[in-house]
Amino acid sequence: MIINIEKLGNISIRNAYDIYAIMRTILTEEYKIDGTKEHFWSIALNQASKILNIELVSFGSYHSTASEPAETFSIPLQKKASSIILVHNQPSGNLEPTDEDIDITDRLYQVGKWMHIEVLDHLIVSEHSHFSFKDAGLMEQFFLSRKYLPSFELERRFQQKAEMIRREEEKQKAAIEKQVKQEGIKIGEEKGIEKGSKERERSIAKNMLKKGLDVNLIRPVA
Repeated sequence: MIINIEKLGNISIRNAYDIYAIMRTILTEEYKIDGTKEHFWSIALNQASKILNIELVSFGSYHSTASEPAETFSIPLQKKASSIILVHNQPSGNLEPTDEDIDITDRLYQVGKWMHIEVLDHLIVSEHSHFSFKDAGLMEQFFLSRKYLPSFELERRFQQKAEMIRREEEKQKAAIEKQVKQEGIKIGEEKGIEKGSKERERSIAKNMLKKGLDVNLIRPVA
């Protein structure tokens, strides 16, 4: 099932509550989908975080469908989405994610990375509330997860990390060299001023001696 998003208007998604409000309208008011059964949705977004598509991927049990990424990413790929948000309901009302919920999200997150479609969040919703993986800080752990990463992706991320470290080291080295150069210029200028001052003093003393002034009146110079 694909939702007619024209009825929703030109909405930009700012946070998890925006998604929850839309899904609550769809589930309870618009389509009145049976909340006693699990259903799994994907919401495709463009680069401006505007909704491109809302699709009911599975109805009855979302776990088996979500384990097949092709079902989840098919329409978003066709819509050329830049990101998606996953949503499933919890008929029991318990919004605490299970180990299986976390595992499924991890897999879909990694698949999304390969396809250049970022999984921004996964919401578990009930009639009265919701749980956001992103707000709970769970999405961050999937970036570090290695469970579903192929070896070539691990190598790419290792090289990416190494390049970041190299650039940071070069940046720090350049900053130190700049500081040393500035300090050297400053010291040179100070020495130049000091040398010039002494040269002027010597010149004045010589002129005074030529004029026959008492040498004792001339301030000694180094």
